Amino acid sequence: MGDQQQQHQRIPVAHHVVNVKIHIPFNLTLSPPNYTAWRELFLVLVSYFSLKTHLDGPKPPGASCNWDLDDFTVVSWLYSMISEEILGIVLSPGATAHMIWTSIDDLFCNNKKMFSGTAQGDLPVL
Repeated sequence: MGDQQQQHQRIPVAHHVVNVKIHIPFNLTLSPPNYTAWRELFLVLVSYFSLKTHLDGPKPPGASCNWDLDDFTVVSWLYSMISEEILGIVLSPGATAHMIWTSIDDLFCNNKKMFSGTAQGDLPVL
């Protein structure tokens, strides 16, 4: 039984159909800025599928081809969950999930002042 369980765990997420919209019901947008909520939901999604390491750093040395398949899946999720405007900024052919995640984070965290005066409802966005 243990061997069957281990074999099941090695099946890459890319071999499963995942409706990302169930986990994250909105796209990341610049206006109104919703990065904090989107980021948290995306982290929950990748953690649920044990793929958070794809956001944390580059491909580990000696990683299997399943790692590549899983990374393509996370890249696909990232690109499908952002607005066209953000896609135009962070799209990079051949980029890994980590590279795209870092670009998105840099866009919002390094430009925090750009969003600090924006109002969302009656409250300012910080």
